[in-house]
Amino acid sequence: HTCGRRGGALYCWGSNSDGQVGDAAVTQVATPRRIGTDNDWTAVEAGLDHTCGIRAGELYCWGAGDVGQIGDEGSVSRTAPVRVGVASDWTRVSAGEYFTCGVRAGALYCWGYNFDGQLGDASKVNRAGPVLVGSATDWSDVSAGTGFTCGLRGGALYCWGRNRNGQYGDGSNTASTTPVRVGVATDWSSVRVGERHTCGVRSGVVTCWGSNDRAQLGNGQLENRTRPTRVGSASDWSEVAAGRNHTCGRRGGALWCWGSIQSGDS
Repeated sequence: HTCGRRGGALYCWGSNSDGQVGDAAVTQVATPRRIGTDNDWTAVEAGLDHTCGIRAGELYCWGAGDVGQIGDEGSVSRTAPVRVGVASDWTRVSAGEYFTCGVRAGALYCWGYNFDGQLGDASKVNRAGPVLVGSATDWSDVSAGTGFTCGLRGGALYCWGRNRNGQYGDGSNTASTTPVRVGVATDWSSVRVGERHTCGVRSGVVTCWGSNDRAQLGNGQLENRTRPTRVGSASDWSEVAAGRNHTCGRRGGALWCWGSIQSGDS
């Protein structure tokens, strides 16, 4: 399923078996459908079978909730947006595969499925509501993927959870249930994780690492990389996004994609 914003209004469409479209139904939606009447949505993220968004600093989630990924302290699906807690200072949210992470007032919270330690709370216990990750209050970005998570604080990169394909970028395949710093750079501006690989932007340069069996790292090869590997020679990338087996990014107003094209991904 897919979600997007137009003029502050929220639209979703696609698969809806768990209510992830948010239209109070569970039937597939073939074209963009407006969700509610609010015009102040500032962010939305579609996960595997659930969705989360931010409006007026308030966090809302909907869709599958069987392992707590909605964050409302329950374990049932929601077919329409449900507010998560009472805070109104959320700035970032990322919906992954069966789990969610978000940033509020610089603090990082995660909840949902935690089999691989992807929540970063030093456990492998599922959480039905937001759980604080560490004590730092300078988190600026977070990206929840499939069994692992990466985030930025103070321009430094951290990853945790699954690391079988080197998706941390720290040169190892060793997993951790708490954030692990990747390298010494402090100029990361964004990071996005896919199913088995990670990409980020540093000073306009895109680097990718992790699984590369479908050429999703964009380096002209097919070998996995356990450390960040530069994509081309350009230094004017403004954004990058990692999907299941492909990656896309923007530079100079143009869109570029690489990796798997089996399903028309890129």
